[in-house]
Amino acid sequence: QSADYRDVNHNFGSLSRIEAWGTSATLNIALSDSIDFKSISAYRELDRLTQHDLDATTYNLIHVRQPTHQKIFTQEAQLSGLSLDDRLNWIFGVFYSRETGTDGTRTVNFNTTTNVDGLTTNVTDGSVTNKSIAGFAQATYKLTDQLSLTAGLRYTKDTKALVTRNRVDRPLGTFLRCSLPTSLVGTGVTTEAACVANLKENYSDWSYMATLDYKAREGL
Repeated sequence: QSADYRDVNHNFGSLSRIEAWGTSATLNIALSDSIDFKSISAYRELDRLTQHDLDATTYNLIHVRQPTHQKIFTQEAQLSGLSLDDRLNWIFGVFYSRETGTDGTRTVNFNTTTNVDGLTTNVTDGSVTNKSIAGFAQATYKLTDQLSLTAGLRYTKDTKALVTRNRVDRPLGTFLRCSLPTSLVGTGVTTEAACVANLKENYSDWSYMATLDYKAREGL
């Protein structure tokens, strides 16, 4: 259209709303003159809703509504201290996190020729659960007043799971077809309840580091 580039045609209310909050706590306890314990906890929630007229014209073509929700909890515990006449600085710890989330995006297509009613709704309907657990250790030893050796080791295991129900609905929620690959749900899926796939993967890894530090003179 021959309109000013600042003008956009919308016939569907657009919005972007995000509500988020979180809290955290750190606890430090001196177990002795040379050993300390630390606990780090955190929790966060996020709700997001966006909707917009994707075609940006005066016609009903494509409307999108995207609600998502996320929760995440993390916990870390550390034990650290000094040994061998304060020449060895060491730390051991464990870490855990759990994240859950949902996505319920609806994309409404108007004036389509595939349906008598001229309307379909593409649904992205999924929920995720992600977990991570790790253990780690690191130590620095002063070989001399100027030379130090540091070594560290960490093991991490992640689990990622997705329950997906992507589908195409008619108005009033009438099931039309499953949008998932047939390799996940098979063929001939005729009900919304059958249009579901459970996906899960595990990942693990050892990571390590070693450094040698030398101070040429004091103050560096």
